[in-house]
Amino acid sequence: MLRTIAITWLALVTLAGTACAKPLGPQHASDIVTLVTSSTPCPFPVTGDLLFDRQIRPDGTNVPFTVPAGKVLVVTGYEFRATTPISGRAIAGLIFPANSGVGDQLWAVGEPVVLSGANVVITNTLAPNLTFKTDICLEVSDGVLNSPVASGIVHGFLAPDR
Repeated sequence: MLRTIAITWLALVTLAGTACAKPLGPQHASDIVTLVTSSTPCPFPVTGDLLFDRQIRPDGTNVPFTVPAGKVLVVTGYEFRATTPISGRAIAGLIFPANSGVGDQLWAVGEPVVLSGANVVITNTLAPNLTFKTDICLEVSDGVLNSPVASGIVHGFLAPDR
């Protein structure tokens, strides 16, 4: 009898572990998101930081975006574009939580190239599935105060908040 209870208990624990171990990924095609910055400043008060507040839908429409209640935003990659007046100066781009500036963050650094007389940095970075429960912001810096002019794109998906 005790042996039967132990075997049943082990079977239930194994099933429970299998049910909880689903891989992180979009459940539906509509969970996949592409977000862009507009000119909306980040709510976390750092001059020049931009909020990823627009979603580009598959049909090309551009609509407002916030992380829905009960969901998390999983970032799988991001790009930023920036210009700097300083020739040869690398630019770093950071994404971070909009409500605090602390938590998961992702840095990327790009070297400028000269395009039409401007020093332009275009960086495309894969992200290791960073998870955010809030909206996110972009900050860029070339090491000099007054951030370079920038824009950003985030690739990712929405998943249930567990």
